[in-house]
Amino acid sequence: MYKRQNNLSFVGLDPYGRPVAGATDSIRVVTTGTILRLQDFVVLNEIHYDPVQPGAGFIELFNQSTTTPFDLSGLRIDGVGYTFPDGSVIAPGAYLVLAADTAVFADTYGTTIPVFGEFPGALNNDGERISLVRPDPASGNAETILGTVRYSDRLPWPTNAAGFGPSLQLVDPRRSVHRLANWAATATNDVNRVTPGRANSVRRDLAEIPELWLNEVLPNSLAGPL
Repeated sequence: MYKRQNNLSFVGLDPYGRPVAGATDSIRVVTTGTILRLQDFVVLNEIHYDPVQPGAGFIELFNQSTTTPFDLSGLRIDGVGYTFPDGSVIAPGAYLVLAADTAVFADTYGTTIPVFGEFPGALNNDGERISLVRPDPASGNAETILGTVRYSDRLPWPTNAAGFGPSLQLVDPRRSVHRLANWAATATNDVNRVTPGRANSVRRDLAEIPELWLNEVLPNSLAGPL
């Protein structure tokens, strides 16, 4: 449980925008309850790193909360050099698309799919790490990684996504995005081989991976190699 406080001040203005004497007030709003964390709900949901049409690549975020919007202002997507401008919000249940080239995206997928922005970098066709990052200097940390995935164009990653048409799609947004088995690509002739702005075609529930520990390590045996 967390407690958050906001102090709001109000000033009355006349028709000319000048403060009116005595027309001021203030209020303190205190919220108690569970504060939902962005990293528990907003996920890297789809990566089209090697499209057939040059310039048609994109990255998609998904907010799996059905009730809570999240502020993305100042967050970065490392790997493509994108920083969300002030006022950026992802609505509950929304898909947010960032395109490599907005004009090519519209020509390839149609003009009805909203594109939030265009990233200045490029998705590496050989694979790279894509991370959603929050700069957090106030906490003593340079940044907080909210989600990260290191994709590849080679097995065991789905190779259909390596220039043959399909994108990399997250299977279960409730599970970790860095879990390789949580990413899939459709057949190359599937009509839903890319799904920007909507639910992934590969979506299904995955079992949670049980916790696993390294229980014992013997770095140097007195009896020699075992």
